Amino acid sequence: MYGVDVLTLSIRKEDLPLYEDPIAIAIFFAMEKGTFVSTSARNDGPTPQSMHNGIPWVIIVATSTLNREFHGTLTLGNGASIIVAWPNVLVSNIGQCAFSNFNFLSGTSMASAHVASVTALVKGTHPDWSPVAIRSIIMTTSYILDNTKGPIKEIGDDGGYKPSSSLAFGAGHANPNEALNPGLVYDVGAQA
Repeated sequence: MYGVDVLTLSIRKEDLPLYEDPIAIAIFFAMEKGTFVSTSARNDGPTPQSMHNGIPWVIIVATSTLNREFHGTLTLGNGASIIVAWPNVLVSNIGQCAFSNFNFLSGTSMASAHVASVTALVKGTHPDWSPVAIRSIIMTTSYILDNTKGPIKEIGDDGGYKPSSSLAFGAGHANPNEALNPGLVYDVGAQA
């Protein structure tokens, strides 16, 4: 009844075999106990604009170039402002930020939190669904077109944009409304 239902991790770790990786092992036990885990894909390669995170039992989140206007500012009690969501989010390059009245953060760490919020929404509506079922739902209800109804694009070798393959964009863009009413639900669990 009380405890952690959703966990988002955006930390850098060394590449270790899964059976030696303390973070991967802890995440597995969290999933086994019913906690959904979302992690960032990491922005560190092996090549520019590519990501890697090899933990198969979590939802691994990256960012893309979705040009919808649903940004907002959250102002804290101390007067500091935080951007809530922002269009044109690419894999983060903080060095290109313009100075303004709020902090601009982007990249896989921010996207992981957005997917975790979709998870919390689904878990709140369907508290009996397992982390694996919710992961499946988010992935199968995602859409694979950008806001122009064209293919999701990636940065090509020449620095321009090119259509992505499904290996580059994964499941696509998370769709919270569809995730609340997914239809068929595929649920599996951990076994010893």
